[in-house]
Amino acid sequence: MRLLEHRSEGRSVGRVVVAIVLILLPSLVRAPQAQAPIEVARERRVIPGFNEPNSPPNVTVSEGLRAAVTDPAAYRGGRLDLNQAVFLRFFDRNRVAPPKSIVVFLPGLAVGANMFTVVAREIVSLSVGETEAWAVDSRSNLLEDTRPLIEAERTGMVAASLDALRAYQDHPAGPGGYIANHPFEVSGFMSEWGLDVYLRDVKAIVEEARRRVDPATPRVLLAGHDFYGASLVANFAAYNFDGVAGYALLAGLILLDGTPAPNAAFGSAPRTPTDEGYLNTGATFGTLQLPGLNVLRNPQQPGDEAFLITSRFNPFTHQVSEIAAQLAVADPEGRSALPAEFAPTPPATNAAAMALMIDDEFTEADDERFSVGFLRVPAGGKFGDVANKMPDPEGANPNGYFTPKNLGSDAAGNPILQRWDGLKDLTPIGLTEREVSDPARVARGFLVGDGVASLETGEANYLSWYFPKRLLLDMLMALNLRPRLSAAVESAMRARGGNTLTETENARVNISILGLPAERGILVRHVPVPFPFSFVFSAYAFSLSARPTIYSKLLPDYAHRDVTWSSEPLVPGLIVEFARTGKVN
Repeated sequence: MRLLEHRSEGRSVGRVVVAIVLILLPSLVRAPQAQAPIEVARERRVIPGFNEPNSPPNVTVSEGLRAAVTDPAAYRGGRLDLNQAVFLRFFDRNRVAPPKSIVVFLPGLAVGANMFTVVAREIVSLSVGETEAWAVDSRSNLLEDTRPLIEAERTGMVAASLDALRAYQDHPAGPGGYIANHPFEVSGFMSEWGLDVYLRDVKAIVEEARRRVDPATPRVLLAGHDFYGASLVANFAAYNFDGVAGYALLAGLILLDGTPAPNAAFGSAPRTPTDEGYLNTGATFGTLQLPGLNVLRNPQQPGDEAFLITSRFNPFTHQVSEIAAQLAVADPEGRSALPAEFAPTPPATNAAAMALMIDDEFTEADDERFSVGFLRVPAGGKFGDVANKMPDPEGANPNGYFTPKNLGSDAAGNPILQRWDGLKDLTPIGLTEREVSDPARVARGFLVGDGVASLETGEANYLSWYFPKRLLLDMLMALNLRPRLSAAVESAMRARGGNTLTETENARVNISILGLPAERGILVRHVPVPFPFSFVFSAYAFSLSARPTIYSKLLPDYAHRDVTWSSEPLVPGLIVEFARTGKVN
């Protein structure tokens, strides 16, 4: 096993490496010129997924649920069909030859395919069309009613976004819409949308990629973001699909600021539930409490829902977040018009309201962080003029954690709004670190289909409103990538025509792995000092008897979500190089 690590001599070494890589990227990823200029295009594809026997079209649903599912792609032959695999394809529209490689991305927890829009476009562009990027959407995203968002984005007007907000907030069924307020109506099928169903949907997409890639260079790679996405990548590689090993379908794995857990790097790793916990009493996934399988199948009370409903993972919360992005794009300097429970305190502009939700200096949740600048500081001033500082509760950001100050009122008695500045360098205001993502670019990425979606075709968006709890429950059972399931658990998994988990191939995984940890990401607080960052990836490799090569590159100053959104070519360049050669220099 070979580990490439550039942080052990300190942060300055990491920044030197990044500078060198950025300089060399054009030569590292240069490919033969296409016959026509590169035109990066995107299309949403919906193909047959795993035929889960309890899901539409195999069962009927209520008229209320059918009316609530408005995505045209959720219907085949006039019937609701949720046994489908969904992905975004980013490609060179002018390329005639098939791509030489395809990278298939799996998103993190409760996130949709649109989160890969920036990195996917850059991969196609930097590879001169030789590498395509596909981003997987969960089948549960077919349940989302994005029509109000699409209508608002068509006009780009603040009034239209406020209309969309009212459509969700004042929905006759309650805030968030019909499914959010009738969650048990999807329990009959969503309770079966576990790890096996998800991985078999991904397999359908991987097989589609293998059919489209150049047969002379059939390189299909699987990339996952976050602990969750990275674990799914490892689950896929370790899976036995009716005699076909997952890793045998792939040329490489990519772990984006995440690693399979548990392993020696994580003292607070999730625990595999007991049989009684899995079946009945439930289990804990991070801060989430999950019901047992039998409860998911027979819900009786709040908390038994088949999808996540919490203050953070809530359909209405997700809808408001996407509307906040619309407002930041349509009227960045206007006063935030978000509902009171979501509005920034003190008052702020739309751009600032959006940034305060996601910036790594202002949001506590380290798995939601981007580095997109700072509140606007008066000329010649310092950060203390507009914000109060305290230690970062996650321990990831050396700058600390900040709360905006009340700036008072102007001469006319109107509140002075906090505004946002997309700074790339925070040193002039008394802080350290580069900011590597552009706030306007991030806000546009939250839109449905880049803001050009169609009501007739549907599109992908940034968040996943109805995330299946069964998937998380199954992932806990498969934490060590070689689960030993009791007869009782296996019987329950098969009780409604499903499959048991078949992760029998982990020790044989022998394909190269690229790990890209963010210096200010979710791995940083878990790395035992003085071990280098590569330790978190080598811990995964120690479970692989074949000892594949792992390449690890630290991303200095990157927060967790900068890894796929940064305006720098660093990450897409490394992925293009790895997709083409199976290694990075």
